[in-house]
Amino acid sequence: MELAKIDKLVCSWMQRVREIILTGMQCTLTVTTKTNRNDLVTNMDRQVEQFYHQQIKEAFPASVILGEEAKHHPVRVPEQGMLWVVDPIDGTMNFVRQQTDFATMIALFINGQLVRGYILDVPRNELFWGGPGEAVHRNKQQLASPANVALKDGLVQVSNRFILNDYAHSKAIINASSGLRVFGSAGVSFIHLLTGRCVLYMAKLKPWDFLPGVALAMGAGLQVGVLANRPTKLEATSLAVTTPAAWPEIQQIMDGE
Repeated sequence: MELAKIDKLVCSWMQRVREIILTGMQCTLTVTTKTNRNDLVTNMDRQVEQFYHQQIKEAFPASVILGEEAKHHPVRVPEQGMLWVVDPIDGTMNFVRQQTDFATMIALFINGQLVRGYILDVPRNELFWGGPGEAVHRNKQQLASPANVALKDGLVQVSNRFILNDYAHSKAIINASSGLRVFGSAGVSFIHLLTGRCVLYMAKLKPWDFLPGVALAMGAGLQVGVLANRPTKLEATSLAVTTPAAWPEIQQIMDGE
């Protein structure tokens, strides 16, 4: 199937997911924890992931699916066929506590290549989609590439864990910028990069958290830097995604120069 037809199909799935989530928000959520008290999962996460799974398998039966809430995950990207990476609700804590600043996200690999990312800001109903070598769109309109802003002239987004541990000299990077913003959702953070509201996002993320945003960042001409050895399988990875103009200074600070 042509990518244009896949785009249309996935965008329709995401609009249906938005309806499911908004309806579910009017009901009592079932909230449980995973690895710790701040690592939440709700009945809506599971319902949305199941919906995506059903839609993908109906349209593309031979697909492999990597979902955040699934019990079994593939560990490598298959060289042939389609791999879908699904984050049903990104920013679950925001979803539960604030009911804003959360997203639903999908990344798509075809024959081993990352070709598409889709991020829907659910409360604002803004859907960003595209991929490497392709234009990035917001809903039905092509999105202009973000301005190539230097570190000193832009806001940065850094995860709490990076800041507390000063990982990759993150405090010095923040001090060299115009200021810090923390949103609690990788999807929302990537949207702020795509729309030029921030110049950097640094965090250690699971594949379902970063792959949709990375696909879009590549399409938008942003720089994607891996902060440790490049992973050889689908695993948590520390990333810095930024404007090309900011990247050399960020590298210099990380290297302690």
